[in-house]
Amino acid sequence: MSKIFWVTTTLFFHFLSYASLPQSFDPNISEELRMRDGMPNLFKKTNNKSNITIGFIGGSITRQTGWSDNVFTWFQNQYKDISFTEINAAVPGTGADFAASRVKDNLLIHKPDVVFIEYRVNGGGGYEARAIEGLIRQIWETDPNIDICFVYTVGEWMLDRLMNGKQYGFGIIIEEMANKYGIPSIDFGVEVVKQLKANQLVFKNSNPVEGKVVFSKDGVHPNTDGHKIYSDIAIRSILSMHEIGESGPHTIPNPIVYNHFSNSSLLSVHNVIKSSGWQSVDINTDAVYISDRYRTNSMLSDALKCSKVNETLTFNWEGDLICFTTIPQGKGMEVEIIIDNGAPETFTFEQSSGNVYFSKFFYAKQQEVGQHTSKLKVTKLPDGTSIYIGQAMVHNLPSESNIEDKQKPFKEVHTIPGRIEAEDFDTGGEGIAFHEVNTNKKSETNYRSEQDLDVEIETKPNQSNGHIISWTRDNEWLEYTIQVKNTGEYMIKAMATARNDAMEQKGLHLFLDGKALTDKISVTPSDDWFSDWAEYSVNTKLEAGEHVLRVKFFTTSRWCINLDYLEFIAKP
Repeated sequence: MSKIFWVTTTLFFHFLSYASLPQSFDPNISEELRMRDGMPNLFKKTNNKSNITIGFIGGSITRQTGWSDNVFTWFQNQYKDISFTEINAAVPGTGADFAASRVKDNLLIHKPDVVFIEYRVNGGGGYEARAIEGLIRQIWETDPNIDICFVYTVGEWMLDRLMNGKQYGFGIIIEEMANKYGIPSIDFGVEVVKQLKANQLVFKNSNPVEGKVVFSKDGVHPNTDGHKIYSDIAIRSILSMHEIGESGPHTIPNPIVYNHFSNSSLLSVHNVIKSSGWQSVDINTDAVYISDRYRTNSMLSDALKCSKVNETLTFNWEGDLICFTTIPQGKGMEVEIIIDNGAPETFTFEQSSGNVYFSKFFYAKQQEVGQHTSKLKVTKLPDGTSIYIGQAMVHNLPSESNIEDKQKPFKEVHTIPGRIEAEDFDTGGEGIAFHEVNTNKKSETNYRSEQDLDVEIETKPNQSNGHIISWTRDNEWLEYTIQVKNTGEYMIKAMATARNDAMEQKGLHLFLDGKALTDKISVTPSDDWFSDWAEYSVNTKLEAGEHVLRVKFFTTSRWCINLDYLEFIAKP
């Protein structure tokens, strides 16, 4: 049998086995290749011998000379009569949130035909679902003919889950997006743990080990052999997708989250108002700035610095999130952020690695979408240091792309007096009918599962309606459209529990049509916060008519409360 016939036959049956599968996979399970809709536009160009631009975006693993370069070289050797261009837009120490702010200027401007996205290791700055969906939508809104492929690299902390066939962390969220958008994914970790189990590989070691492949020195960044494992997996996966999918523009479905980062930008420090103590940084000679030059230049771009406390920078911006960039030095460097004359937030920074000054970014508290003013004030500086501030990320500028048509009741308008089940909040999406911080934790019930919500709803048979809202975080909220029959005094009872964190405050706060309706309602923490339910009551006055009720959660610890229902009782 000829080699050509064997390869063709193998690919044909490989194609048949995948073509029969549904385009939906369990996001909690790790598999080496999930083809989904494949990369048909890329292979149409290889068949037509057209020039091709290959883009890579991710963190330091993709920025290293390694797997991405190996894959690009393979393309050149595989298709010798085609001209290939490589655009490596990866930036060390950054995640998908930063990518969403810069993808247009750093990558899409070069008109790639395919983009390989690598962010399982680096995450999304705490906004993983919003970041990765915004990145996908920006690529296809720029050119729907660009093929996308997710690749999953490995950190030592992932190995326990991967060894048991489980997907890790951000990979679960990316897999959900991949299912929704039909994007193929390649998990490098499956082969890595296969070789670990076979005792052929050592994941982390500073020195060679006889008879085994040493994957990395630090437990995350592959050495040459580690990168070869990655690129071999990528190449065989790419070959398997040669006949998968139909070429043409990719369809952009309705989003999973409605405040995705598809409308993000970078705000230059040249556009801020500064006090007199700031000066421009010479990015070519400044010793702190050039200590880790590529990462710093990518993250901060042009920068300002000052060596005195109480100096300020004022940023005027539009959106719901702002993220600042800096270069920590020494121990105890501190700034204060005030947005729209609100309560100050304090951020403290510490140099993390010897004489190398690694830049970083930090988010201020999320705001309502709109125009904002943020004042950054320097409050502490270690002796002999200057603080550096670079460009800011701004997310969720108002646009049609991240707004659903309108807010609507889930089943029907809630009639007052009466009971509102906490899980029956309005439809309309993230930032419109609810705000969810903890997008990594999904509902543990099928209730409302068809709506692709990030809000945690759990089954509790002994509770009202058999479901509760659980695992809330500070500043999260839910909204309900209500119809008050009669103007008058009402008692509101909240059935709730709270996790027992010593000396912490937690509870809920009610708003009606944007104005505070009650004082904050504190919920007493309990050791058994999923069973020890209690009613907490507050009195208020309601005007007859239709209103929007917001339930906003607060806590000074990580987790807030569980909520079963709100009961509105008319007072005599």
